[in-house]
Amino acid sequence: MPNLSPLLAVAEPKAAPRVEEHGHFRRVAFLGGIYSNYLALGEALRLARQRDVDAIYALGDFGAFGPHPERTLEILREGGIERLYTLGDRLRSGLARAIAAAGVPACVAGWGSEWMVYFAPEPPRSYRDVLSTDLDLHERFRLALLAEGILEPPFATSDKRICVALSEADVDETVEAAARALAALA
Repeated sequence: MPNLSPLLAVAEPKAAPRVEEHGHFRRVAFLGGIYSNYLALGEALRLARQRDVDAIYALGDFGAFGPHPERTLEILREGGIERLYTLGDRLRSGLARAIAAAGVPACVAGWGSEWMVYFAPEPPRSYRDVLSTDLDLHERFRLALLAEGILEPPFATSDKRICVALSEADVDETVEAAARALAALA
């Protein structure tokens, strides 16, 4: 079975283009929008194998809602989801340390590949709570990250996701950039 290696969902503008070597592939399959439909995922993987692809990249939206999330997760675990969770934990803990070091009133939340910095003393529990966070400070943080070469969506209510195509060094580089951005806010 080809490796299921999700791509980064958020673009990262850099001063110079960043090229990552993932091997030389003759045929590649891109999958997304499965929404916990394990039958669709199984069929997509069957077709990819039938077409003799060299690599499969997951573009996202594999879970969260749909008919059988547990069956979909079983399939995804075979393709690197544990690594994805490890990278997510590494990113969130690094961001939490950067927030504490900067002394900025913020917190980090998320699970698995998801992460979000909220400018509030604790993670929000509802959408209304999100809207009561310091949105102006979030925008300043977003612009400081952009100056560091990291592009975030232009709205504070959107979470971010990482992927297994990233290395631990990439995650550490992101944490270092966020630490500089947070220090600039203090």
